[in-house]
Amino acid sequence: MSDAHVDFCEANRRIQWILEHPNFSPWLKDSLRKALECDPVAALNDAELLLQLIRARTDALVQETLSPGKRAIN
Repeated sequence: MSDAHVDFCEANRRIQWILEHPNFSPWLKDSLRKALECDPVAALNDAELLLQLIRARTDALVQETLSPGKRAIN
């Protein structure tokens, strides 16, 4: 069995564990299920873009919250 196949099987095992775990959000589980149906490169590109957008928004919210005399952005 090749290293790539072992890595693929391990990734699938970890995804399945998350899908079966009750403490992960339905949003994450739905996103994983949908990603499994897509081209993996396209799914990765989308996930990386989503991470950048959410991180930028969260950073801005934290900065706004921590700024004295400012109110949080919604």
